[in-house]
Amino acid sequence: MSPGLYNQYMYSAIMLKNNEAVNCTLNDFLKVYNNNRNYFDGHNYIFATASNCFALQKNAGMTIEFLKTAEEKGFDIAYIKGEADYKFLLSNDKFIKLF
Repeated sequence: MSPGLYNQYMYSAIMLKNNEAVNCTLNDFLKVYNNNRNYFDGHNYIFATASNCFALQKNAGMTIEFLKTAEEKGFDIAYIKGEADYKFLLSNDKFIKLF
């Protein structure tokens, strides 16, 4: 599967707000990412999408880690502050420091 399809796969699960689908798509992404981190080079948006999956799981550490990765790879994460899925992080110091 191409990087773009992995992104669409995760994004569809996010839009459906289906926790089982989010977990499944995120696990599939992580298998590839953990085996070959360079596979997603040039597709910086996928890291923001992965962070959104972690946000739906309320996993603050991984949400922030993938937001940092997205930003380090050149993706503008400014829009995240207004996203409902990230509201649980609004008082998290590590999250606040990203902006």
